[in-house]
Amino acid sequence: MTTLALKELTTGILTGGSAASLAITADVGSAQGGSPLTSSFNVVSVCANAGDAVTLPATFREGTVIFIKNNGAASCDVFPASGDDAGAGANTAVAVANAKGIVFIATVANSTWATLMAGA
Repeated sequence: MTTLALKELTTGILTGGSAASLAITADVGSAQGGSPLTSSFNVVSVCANAGDAVTLPATFREGTVIFIKNNGAASCDVFPASGDDAGAGANTAVAVANAKGIVFIATVANSTWATLMAGA
């Protein structure tokens, strides 16, 4: 489990949402690298099969925050970039149930995320 220390949240390298970040189709199959996220606010609108996946960015600063809402029909896997830890171990996906959300907070630049699960 990752413990969050008191950190100053700074503007991350990613920016708010765009039309594309609010209508993401998760990559079919649970594979790291598919459907890379490019915004701070992301809505997975199509996740037809449990384990379809999106991938967090490889480059980020400590304090970067990424919000993901899964509006798909099935549980969506969120992978870290290759070698990174999204809270479940290096290169391991975190599952987000349909109609749920998750917040990723960068605790170590270009390496480690902490997570907060959110309700529907």
